[in-house]
This record gives sequence, structure tokens and C-alpha cells, in this order.
Amino acid sequence: TKIPKAVEEVCQSLDYTPSAVMICITCVDALLGTDMDRVCRKSSDRAGVPVVPCYMYALTREKRLPPMASVRKSVYSLLKPRKRKSDEVNILGYFSPLQDDCEFYDILRAIGFTQINEISRCPDFASYKAMSRANVNFVLNPESRLAAQDLEQRLGIPSIELTRLYQVSQIHNQYQALAKALDVTIDDEPWLEKA
Repeated sequence: TKIPKAVEEVCQSLDYTPSAVMICITCVDALLGTDMDRVCRKSSDRAGVPVVPCYMYALTREKRLPPMASVRKSVYSLLKPRKRKSDEVNILGYFSPLQDDCEFYDILRAIGFTQINEISRCPDFASYKAMSRANVNFVLNPESRLAAQDLEQRLGIPSIELTRLYQVSQIHNQYQALAKALDVTIDDEPWLEKA
């Protein structure tokens, strides 16, 4: 009963109105059986901003839904259905962007994606919300698989999972398999030669 009031107080104490509030929950709430979805709805009503639960149960570390997979699902849970754009794509996987000179950006642009979204590169909440327009999600970290499945179920955005590889020949083969799946041609020869 104290959480909605606390969320309201925190929001009012800021010099700005937050775009959203995330409440992280540990194993204690799991053991107590706290209905955090209900608590978040009440908090949202009281504070006037979206409030989402983020389950970080260490007890589930070795289960189907480990804490970091749950966190990633929560992070993308505020995306709402929008008209999708064929030239937009999301990269899901990490909370930091890929290196600026990563070949994946050039490869995506070469096959027609003009807008490449990563949550860590979103300058504001509007940019984050625009991620729901993506035509496809590329999953680079298995911990983002559940988030991608949720986005496919809720928003209809399909996903393609790429494996982290280190052998140059395997990376090349994966790009060629990606090209086949997308029915495009991927010329990764410049990066293959450089590698």
C-alpha cells in the first residue's frame, strides 16, 4: 500500500515528469506473493506515468526466465502497437550500443534498413517508443530472446537471432544464412578480407 504513494512522491520531487517508472522486485516479493502488476497499475494511476514491474528474482537464475531476461522483457514492455515501417529495424541484446564501426550497421543499411534502433542510442522516450515501428528485431544476446518473443506476440514484430561467433568463417556463414532468410544479398567481403 505504500508503493503507489512512494512512486507519486518520487515523481513529484523531480524537476521534470519522468516518462516511466520501473519498480525492480527481488525474491522477497516472490516469496510473499506480492501482486506487482496490480501495485504498478495503482502506482501509475496515482503518479500519472506508466509504471512497470521488473522482476529480478535470483531464485530464477537457472530457470527459463533468468533475471536479466526478465529485465529486458520489462524494458521493452512499454512499446505499444504502431504501423510498422519496412526500412526500420531494432537490435536487441545489450544495454550498450555496438561499436560505431561495427560492420553490422553497414550490412543492415546495405540491405535496405535506413533506421537502426538500439535502446542505448535512444535520446528520448519518443525515440524509444518509435522502436515499435520496426519491421524486424535482431537478437544478439540470448537474454533478449524472451523480450523479442514478447514483442512478436504483442506487436507482431518478428525476430531473427544471431549467435555471437568469433571464427571469421562462421561469421561469414551466418551473414550468408541471414541473407537467405531475408531473401537479399549480403556482401560482407570487405569485412571478411579485413578480418
